[in-house]
Amino acid sequence: MVVNLATNDVNRAILAFNFPLANRGCGADVIVFLSAKATIFAADATPRVRDSEGLSVQTRIERLLANNGRVLLCPPCLTENYGLDPTEPDLLIEGVELFNPGLLNVFYTDSSAGITDTSIISW
Repeated sequence: MVVNLATNDVNRAILAFNFPLANRGCGADVIVFLSAKATIFAADATPRVRDSEGLSVQTRIERLLANNGRVLLCPPCLTENYGLDPTEPDLLIEGVELFNPGLLNVFYTDSSAGITDTSIISW
């Protein structure tokens, strides 16, 4: 499963992470791609707005990473929308990967990568 999250709306982001967390809990391979304004959620210093369960988007990112899910970040999106340099030390939540054009390609062309049937969801 690949989830593309492009909004900085906290409620939509929380909903977007519920799907990959549930699927990862069932053993599915999961990638969340943070693009456009959603890239701000990967910045560790971003204020953590919590939902009714007391969990933030950042906590969900950390849980997904701890469960061997992947979170990919669009570097130019973070820079263009927020003026932040994604290569700055300690800026991003540990485990968030910087996207490059060849990174996702392996999941569509290499069945040994573990994802042969890929669902893509966009928020």
